[in-house]
Amino acid sequence: MSKKSIGPELLRKKAEMQLVRASAKEGIPRSAEELLHELRVHQVELEMQNEELRQAQVELEKSRDLYVDFYDFSPVGYITLNQEAIIDEINLTGAKLLGIERSKLLHRRFVTFITPEDHDRWNLHFQTVLKHDDKKDCELLLQRNDGSSFFAQLHSLRLNSDAKKSAVRMVMTDITERKQTDENLRIAAVAFESQESMMVTDANSVILRVNKAFTETTGFSAEEAVGQTSRLLQSGLYDADFYRAMWETIQLTGTWHGEIWGRRKSGELYPKWLTITAVKGDDGAVTHYVGADIDITELSEAKAAAEKVNVAKSEFISRMSHELRTPLNAILGYAQLLELGPPELTPVQMTRLKEILRGGWYLLDLINEILDLTSIESGKLSLSPESVPLHEILLECRNMVEPQAKLRGIQLNFHQLDHAQFIYADRTRVKQILINLLSNAIKYNREHGTVELKYSISSLNHVRVSVKDTGEGLPPEKVEQLFQPFNRLGQESNAVEGTGIGLVVAKKLIEQMGGTIGVKSTVGEGSVFWFELAVAKV
Repeated sequence: MSKKSIGPELLRKKAEMQLVRASAKEGIPRSAEELLHELRVHQVELEMQNEELRQAQVELEKSRDLYVDFYDFSPVGYITLNQEAIIDEINLTGAKLLGIERSKLLHRRFVTFITPEDHDRWNLHFQTVLKHDDKKDCELLLQRNDGSSFFAQLHSLRLNSDAKKSAVRMVMTDITERKQTDENLRIAAVAFESQESMMVTDANSVILRVNKAFTETTGFSAEEAVGQTSRLLQSGLYDADFYRAMWETIQLTGTWHGEIWGRRKSGELYPKWLTITAVKGDDGAVTHYVGADIDITELSEAKAAAEKVNVAKSEFISRMSHELRTPLNAILGYAQLLELGPPELTPVQMTRLKEILRGGWYLLDLINEILDLTSIESGKLSLSPESVPLHEILLECRNMVEPQAKLRGIQLNFHQLDHAQFIYADRTRVKQILINLLSNAIKYNREHGTVELKYSISSLNHVRVSVKDTGEGLPPEKVEQLFQPFNRLGQESNAVEGTGIGLVVAKKLIEQMGGTIGVKSTVGEGSVFWFELAVAKV
């Protein structure tokens, strides 16, 4: 603003004085033209002063608007309370934080927005503010009108010293996010001091921090480890290609985990289960790595002992099975000779002989399945994968199970077969798996039910073969036990024969050929067993 504005009375007096001085000059009265000119000059002067006042008003309104903007749209809430803690003023941000329109907040007690458990803390804070001239801080849990809550930090100051007329100005800030961050940091700090050995490195694998378990496991103190690289713990058993593949996996997926050998400060090597996780910033660049490992020395020793026992068990079962199979073959051979005669057997003798044959063949099947299972578990089973025409295997299996299906009146439905479809698998073992699934679908079906076989190509370039029956179906708890050895799911007293090994062998064979197997069953409707194998490249 330029020069000071002149009031109308002062302006009139100034004009009159000038008129008197002009009249007294040379004692000659001034002409009308001179007076008119003088009046016009004063008129211009008045207009200039009026414009000056208008500009001052505009600047004042701008300042007021700027203050209102700063006050109402500040990132924090401003609240003025009287001596009874009733809201006299509040800005828009404060009203938004409390979740109510500003007009409905005026003349309400602030305590109504404080959760009951923080009432005492608020009362103590407010009374302290009224008694002192300096600023006081307090953190409270506030509750909005809709029932939601948030943590708020209050900065409170008394505006005057008169206890009867004093008011309190508060600045209210939502610190919910900060409180959550603090809580997460506390949890992370507790987790960091867990029983797992942990270290944090920068993006160049320089160790920044280690926990107590790290020192106990490796023997390196925090002072000895910090500033070193993670190579400090390398065993020397792995070449550059191993570590290159490890870091490529971390860069691709963000993490790596596996069993690896480490080195203690003493030079002792030990097995550990290591997990490395990359920490990325907002721009996606790696800022830190977190390594966590568990000393699995005892677990590794126990695993080795268990494997040794398992190998001994498999060898014993294999030898016993071979020893049993030799005399069993002799029994079956002589029984078949007796069945053919001469002499011709009586009806009673024939019935008893058939029981011998039935039991013998069942026992031979059991021994063969046990031998398969022990061969798989011991790693001695050899497979011969090749490109196999799927339709040939399916037709052969159908011919083999048709007599069994006819005895129970089961209808076999094989969907149209594509002669150009090939799979990469061991032909003999795929037939073994399919015959097992088809036989089970027939045995555990209802009388005059159906068995449906179909296949399809999955998006992962695999063939899925499904065998669906119309049997009783299984509840979820029994489905989970299907692939446990010797578990017949309560069918032991049933007239249907079975060993409880076939599905276990099928699962292990499928997995050894790089495939998967599964089942979906519905009580009262039946079951669908399926397996997937890779499509052969022909």
